[in-house]
Amino acid sequence: MKAWTKLMITTSAVALLAVPLASAATPGQAPQSPTEVTSEVKKPELAATKGTIKEIVHTKYGVYAMLEGKGVKATDPDLVKLVIGDDVQVEDQNGNKADLYDALKNEWTVTAYYGPMMTMSIPPQSPAVKIVVDKPEKPAAIVSKGIIERVESIPANKVNEAYTRVVVAGKNPVILNVSKDTEIVDEKGNKLAADVLNANVSIEATYGPVMTMSMPPITNASKIVVLGDTVRVDGSIDKVSDDMVLVDVKSDRDAKNDIILKVTKDTKIVDVYGQEVKLADLKKGTKIAAYHSHIMTRSLPAQTHAELIVVYQDLK
Repeated sequence: MKAWTKLMITTSAVALLAVPLASAATPGQAPQSPTEVTSEVKKPELAATKGTIKEIVHTKYGVYAMLEGKGVKATDPDLVKLVIGDDVQVEDQNGNKADLYDALKNEWTVTAYYGPMMTMSIPPQSPAVKIVVDKPEKPAAIVSKGIIERVESIPANKVNEAYTRVVVAGKNPVILNVSKDTEIVDEKGNKLAADVLNANVSIEATYGPVMTMSMPPITNASKIVVLGDTVRVDGSIDKVSDDMVLVDVKSDRDAKNDIILKVTKDTKIVDVYGQEVKLADLKKGTKIAAYHSHIMTRSLPAQTHAELIVVYQDLK
């Protein structure tokens, strides 16, 4: 009897000791090591404020920038004094290196990430980690093709040196100021002198984006690529078909100097403002100026390919 009682007591004690061990382990999962528990601790999140830099101050203790705007999160301050250390990453919205002084001078918007440590002062002070400067994108230069209508020489004055003014007809009519700073090349990139810019020369010009509000606008050309020569004829339309225009050259009613212009998908038909005109809208008697290829048939009337047709009267 005593032996049986002793066995029951020993068994109960062993069972009680096993309970804490069983409850500590999740079924099917091994207990986590101290290293695994530590790795799950999240790093403190950085604060962020978006606004403009009001001042940058150099002191014997370091460089500070006062940023005023709006906290990115509800808990982030709207006004913060940033400590600008040597390791602060300053970049623009495209990831390129930026300058805080440019942001201050131009009042550009910046987003600063700082912390996690922050003083309890007003405004709070915190070390900057990264500052993103929202730099305005520069308007892209304009590149367009056209044919030189005329060239004007502008003499020097007290303000400007002498330069050349090139009036360009086409889909984007423009008056180009050509100076010594304008790059002039052929299609292979070989440099050319400015005297190659003559009436009826086909070009591709790079200019702007700053230009006058006049019609056509006036702007400085940064680059001109010379594409080739054309021939200009002025007159009135005598007949129009699906792919050709018969021109009464000089509107003199003399069939001997008439010309047939072949119109293809590459032919541009525009009014004096550069607005597209459909071939079907051309009518007999319409005044035009046409720029065409040097290659012509020996027939009467001669036939050639039209590069550009400019309509000089309202078709409505």
